[in-house]
Amino acid sequence: MSLRVGNYKATSTKIPVMHLNNIVNVDLEAMTVKCEPMVTMGQVTHTLNKLGLTLPVVPELDDLTVGGLTCGVGIETSSHREGLFYHTCVSYEIVTADGKHLRCSKDENVDYFKAIPWSHGTLGILVGVEIQIVTCKPWVKLEYEPYHDKEAAIQACAEAFDSDIDFVEALVYGKGEWVLMKGTMVDVPVPEMVNAIGAGGFDHCCLCISALFGRFGPRPRAAPPTRVRAMLAVLTSSLMCRALCSALAIRMRAYRC
Repeated sequence: MSLRVGNYKATSTKIPVMHLNNIVNVDLEAMTVKCEPMVTMGQVTHTLNKLGLTLPVVPELDDLTVGGLTCGVGIETSSHREGLFYHTCVSYEIVTADGKHLRCSKDENVDYFKAIPWSHGTLGILVGVEIQIVTCKPWVKLEYEPYHDKEAAIQACAEAFDSDIDFVEALVYGKGEWVLMKGTMVDVPVPEMVNAIGAGGFDHCCLCISALFGRFGPRPRAAPPTRVRAMLAVLTSSLMCRALCSALAIRMRAYRC
């Protein structure tokens, strides 16, 4: 973060990279995908999901790019297991200011490999990223757990982080109003509990949580609760139901509460 006014970019020399938006290769033996920096999460998940694959960490917005998530930061509800987005990157390719084209990995140009994440383009122009891929399942079982007490909620979150649950997120609505959400990929759903992801699925998620909080006392329906971040960086500001839909983009459907 900086207090510097961003208009300095108007006087800078700009190097166009918008054309670097191709998925170069999917290596099913090495279980990696090689992308150019302007490839979006929507592109890469759409490509991988057809193969029954996904990225270990898929930040939820489809327009987020591989380059931005690498040179900046990327996090999602699987980060309690997989780390940040750059922790899943195997190698980078950059072009430095003196015109050198470097491949960087844990075995090659190691200093660059360690420094590129969070560098925001200061080390050179990122032109390629090789990322780990993993298998995925077509359904997600999503559970909501309400908590009245902060200490109990923190303990539940800590236990969830240390478990083998695929996705974990928590929301804090008030001093005594916590919801822990846990998602697990499954092969087959319970038919009568299937809720289609999309606009209706997102609304259903909101209604489920509202119903949970109804147990704490009345809440005006027209006034949505304020969401705040809690419990480590992995607890993102979005509802997990939405995150599992747009982030993983594996045409998942979530169980009802």
